Amino acid sequence: MTVTDNASSRARVFLAVRLPHEQALILHQQVAAHFADVESLRRVAPEQLHITLRFLGNSDPHQLNHIVTILDGELSRLTPFALSTGRLCIFPDRRRPRVMALAVKGGQTLKRLVDICEQAVVQCGFAAETRRYRGHITLGRLRHRCSSLPDLFVQLPDCVFPVAQVELLESVNVHKAGSQTVEYKTLHVFKLSR
Repeated sequence: MTVTDNASSRARVFLAVRLPHEQALILHQQVAAHFADVESLRRVAPEQLHITLRFLGNSDPHQLNHIVTILDGELSRLTPFALSTGRLCIFPDRRRPRVMALAVKGGQTLKRLVDICEQAVVQCGFAAETRRYRGHITLGRLRHRCSSLPDLFVQLPDCVFPVAQVELLESVNVHKAGSQTVEYKTLHVFKLSR
């Protein structure tokens, strides 16, 4: 099966590590408990929690199939490893708060994983990423004019989770109960298996 069997004709895609279901539920519950009074925060659903390794944007199926071919080989040579959560942060900054996130710590292993993904996408014709990589889990989005910012000094309990695969995900707009949401559809799974 190729990616073209699952993707839209111009898919909006990215490479990511999804959080295991149990850890995602725990994080989601912690955010709900600690930030219930922040009305402007729209929490990310537990099944949508992930760490983006490389955003690709609108991609054609030929590019995606080429990425799959390269990364299937490269990522299969990596050993599964663990990531842990770090401090809370706001993106892009506190003056223009849009996203509340949790930093992730993975050291050189995470850096190597990101570098492999970056090299593959550049080899497939994507422009090189110029920004420094800041691994994080988006916990929620802040409405445009939020009056109160979440307390970044709240310490959520550390969460350690295994990384045994990377997913190629498509961002899909879904209409549910009169509103529009975004869901992530898995196009391909790359196993770390050395």
